[in-house]
Amino acid sequence: MKTSNNDNTHENIKTNTNNNINKKAEVTTNSNNLNENAQKTKISRKVINILQYIIIIILIVLIAYYSYQKFILQKKYVSFFNHNFFIILSGSMETTINTKDLIVTSPKDTYEKGDIIAFNQDETVTVHRIIDVKNEDGIKSYVTKGDNNNAEDLDEVKNEDILGAYNFTIPILGGIIIFFATNPILLIVLIVALVLIYFIIKLLKQNYNENKNIQTNNK
Repeated sequence: MKTSNNDNTHENIKTNTNNNINKKAEVTTNSNNLNENAQKTKISRKVINILQYIIIIILIVLIAYYSYQKFILQKKYVSFFNHNFFIILSGSMETTINTKDLIVTSPKDTYEKGDIIAFNQDETVTVHRIIDVKNEDGIKSYVTKGDNNNAEDLDEVKNEDILGAYNFTIPILGGIIIFFATNPILLIVLIVALVLIYFIIKLLKQNYNENKNIQTNNK
């Protein structure tokens, strides 16, 4: 009987020991999972911050480049890598393309009915849709119309007047570009403010990390 009790006691001790080991293993696993999740969250925040800075830099470069080409060099439109950029100033293509949208076009070998094209018309650039293609003696011309207009355009468009076919729209960006292009001082203020905000955030993070390290060492 004594031997049996001793055996039971040893079994209970082993069981308790195993339970404690399992609990420690669970705690360690949970701790590792928390550290991994914290690390992933930290990386995600860094990636988001980097993307935000990249987007802001791209916007500033676009605004500066467009403003220089359009308002200083007095070009009708801005070209970049065989793509043309236009800011829509009228509602003739709404709701397909809205006022103050920035659109991107590029040349095509052939233009067809249904294509939205940018073309020279008098002293301006017009963006309308082709509603008919005519071919007289091997020379093509295009009948165009704004989606929001009741009547087609008076003059047919020739191939040499076409600047490109519509690719895609960047909503609202045109309005932002016009605003800063006509208020260059505000653009400079914005750039300076963004630079200051960047360095302030960097300094605050550095101070936070230093204080955190000091508290950890004191513990």
